[in-house]
Amino acid sequence: MAIDSPWTYFVLVAIVLAVVCLPSFRVADTAPGGRVRFLALDGLRGLAAISVFAFHVVITRGFLTTGAWEPPTSGFYGLLGPAGVSLFFMITGFLFWTKLLSAAGDVSWRALYVGRLFRIAPMYLVAVVAMLLIVLAKTGFVLREPLGDVIGAVAQWLALGVVNLQPDVNGYPATHVLVGVTWTISYEWAFYASLLASVVVARRRAHLPLVAAALVVCIVGKGLLHSKALGFSALFLSGMTVASLLNANKMLAVSDRLSSALALGCLLLLAAVSRLNP
Repeated sequence: MAIDSPWTYFVLVAIVLAVVCLPSFRVADTAPGGRVRFLALDGLRGLAAISVFAFHVVITRGFLTTGAWEPPTSGFYGLLGPAGVSLFFMITGFLFWTKLLSAAGDVSWRALYVGRLFRIAPMYLVAVVAMLLIVLAKTGFVLREPLGDVIGAVAQWLALGVVNLQPDVNGYPATHVLVGVTWTISYEWAFYASLLASVVVARRRAHLPLVAAALVVCIVGKGLLHSKALGFSALFLSGMTVASLLNANKMLAVSDRLSSALALGCLLLLAAVSRLNP
């Protein structure tokens, strides 16, 4: 079975599901500290993570074969990465906006940001330090650029993803290939920072029309300006709009089966559109 065959992905999903169903993983089923969890979203995030992983496995295989870091030629795998990242952004917007609405904007900002810091920083720094060691080894532990340039590049990589420039280090041209997948973190930090300003909206009863209007503006702006920032903002706002709908008790009176069918239809539509607009 070829690594870029769609069946390989489904086999991978089946293996992961079989492993996480083992008794030793049951401890992960309970939320720490009695916090409320959306079990369906936990499963969705798991599938999104597997999808992004598979997407990068295929890209890495292409890089090792051809030396080019490019999206997969397979339409199926080419969709997995962007769809997975989009789901992550939408779920993040939903979860944090739900928290702000439930607390009417009165949350512990220190706890929120410290929690985010310890959620992102440890693994990020492990990956970046490993990348720097690889770059040093690949460049023969010899300074190939002015020391100031090397220090500046290293400082940007160590900025916990806030800076998204991802420069080459010490003249090694494939630096970004090693941990370039961390580019999404800069958009996450921007979203977390925006929560401080959006708390004013969370305290208003009219939060639903305000968030929905912002979503429409970002979608239209993305279409007109082809702005990645507006496109990613629309993803976060999509999740926030759903949270506002739930908070306002404005939900479709449809069965779970119909909801699942609609979700599947949206996925099929997304796949069809992606094939028409590669």
